[in-house]
Amino acid sequence: MGHFPSRLLEDLHAIRQLGNLAAHPMSNTVTGEIVPVEFQEAEYTLAVLEDVFEHLFIAPKRQQQRRDVIAEKLRETKKSR
Repeated sequence: MGHFPSRLLEDLHAIRQLGNLAAHPMSNTVTGEIVPVEFQEAEYTLAVLEDVFEHLFIAPKRQQQRRDVIAEKLRETKKSR
C-alpha cells in the first residue's frame, strides 16, 4: 500500500478519533452536552483523504512522468553519439 509520512498518519489517527466521537457520542465535561461532529471536522476529513490520494496515486504518477522526460532525453542523447 505504500509508506505514509508521519503527518498523514497523525491526520488519519485524528479522523479515527472523530469517527469514534461520531459513533459513540460523548458529553462535554463542563456542560454535559453531547459533543457533535461539526462541518469543519467533516471538511478536515475530506482534506486528509485528498492528501492520502495525492500521496498514493497522484505524486507517484507525477514523479514517474518527470523521470520519463529525463529518460527520453538521455535515450535521444545516446542515439546521436
